Amino acid sequence: MMNSTIDVLKIKEQEFGGTGQNIDSLGDMKSLDLEASYAANNHLYLHSDFNKKYLEYSGSTLVNNNVDLYVRYQAYQNDSFAFAIDGGFETNRAEDVHLYDIDVINSNIRKVAPDKDIKISEDGSDITYKQEDGLEQTAPLSIKPYLALLDTYDESFYYRFVASLKSKNILFDVFAGYKQIKVNYAIDSSLAHETSLQNEIGDKASVTQERQDGMIFSGFGFRYLLGSLSGEVNYKYNKILRISGLLAIDSNHILDMNLLYGFNDGFVIYLGGKVMSNQFNGEIHYLYTQYSQTSFDHPYGYMNIGTIIRF
Repeated sequence: MMNSTIDVLKIKEQEFGGTGQNIDSLGDMKSLDLEASYAANNHLYLHSDFNKKYLEYSGSTLVNNNVDLYVRYQAYQNDSFAFAIDGGFETNRAEDVHLYDIDVINSNIRKVAPDKDIKISEDGSDITYKQEDGLEQTAPLSIKPYLALLDTYDESFYYRFVASLKSKNILFDVFAGYKQIKVNYAIDSSLAHETSLQNEIGDKASVTQERQDGMIFSGFGFRYLLGSLSGEVNYKYNKILRISGLLAIDSNHILDMNLLYGFNDGFVIYLGGKVMSNQFNGEIHYLYTQYSQTSFDHPYGYMNIGTIIRF
């Protein structure tokens, strides 16, 4: 969860100015995460993760569904050292969302067609834009203005190498890997369906794009056990390899810290938080487009609480 109460450092206010559309461009969040793991034997380990995020997004709610599946092969292990190779698949899928905030619509349409000087009136009844001859034109709107995010998702395959050191009270691991990512998104606007605007801006009001990204990632995890209480710190670095023109923000530092308490071997509760240097960059890939890339140079973080049940 992330909201103004949890944001004790006032990051949103400092980064977004405290008011206006930017502060809610990708702000408060509620999330549910369910994970299940199964060790088939000493060498084969299966892990699945389902995460559902509700992100306040430009006056509406963006719902992201994440699924992450991987198989781990434990290539070597002894009492103090282990080496493993992971192969996995991950996808983020956005449920279709419609935005009706006029300021948000105007801002986003101007990004797609900056030469048109498009401005929808505050009441949504008409639109002013620049014609091909440079003259300003005002036209009535027959459809309630909206901006929609449709058929938007990313899919990725990855491999990861993990080396671990352990003692009685300490577990330390380092990892590195590569991810190949497919991104697809469609931005639709009511302006694309206004018959009177087809010749002027209709083809610019709806965008569908697909691209291929790559990502190198690495990091470490440290866990210290003291009786029933343990603490863990995990760090991850993302270096995203995108196509030309999408390189404004191509990295992210992510720090994850948790405090865990085990009532017994089968039931653990934990409380923690995660902070990142560049908001969801390299985590939810479809959020990053040529229109939104400068929105991801802000730090972001959230708190989490949960339970672990072992069978």
